[in-house]
Amino acid sequence: MSRLGNLAAPVSTFVKTLKRLGCNAATLTFGFSALLGLSTSSATDAATECRPAWSETPTPSGANSFYAVVALASDNVWAVGSHYDGINDRPLAEHLDGDQWVTVNVPAPGAGGAYLRGVGGASGTDVWAAGYQTTHSGIEKTLVEHYDGTAWTIVPSPNPA
Repeated sequence: MSRLGNLAAPVSTFVKTLKRLGCNAATLTFGFSALLGLSTSSATDAATECRPAWSETPTPSGANSFYAVVALASDNVWAVGSHYDGINDRPLAEHLDGDQWVTVNVPAPGAGGAYLRGVGGASGTDVWAAGYQTTHSGIEKTLVEHYDGTAWTIVPSPNPA
């Protein structure tokens, strides 16, 4: 298969994303060239061309990974994942209030790694996150957490046999 054939799905997704950001044809060409490695610029530069108001926001120190994001409103956006605390991965949630991202305390289910992999909700007082915990003995357990507008709490959930 040709190089373009192998890239058909990623290129299609990339172009749709740039169009959704309001990019013009010149920026789309620039982004496409970067994605194919035909330009010394990165594909991220193309998105920056479209939305120069975007900026990086610091996250807690250490290794952080975000796996899911949900925008319930322009002033109510949640991103979830995990944060390595030097011993284990711990659940991580950040909230955008329309102006700034804030790390929100998320309870960890105990010893071992814990990861939030999905997030959704109906309102600012009804947000759900799901993921899993890996115990020190290697057993994986489900992890479901709920945000009620004030705090995240662990919700008991069944574990597959």
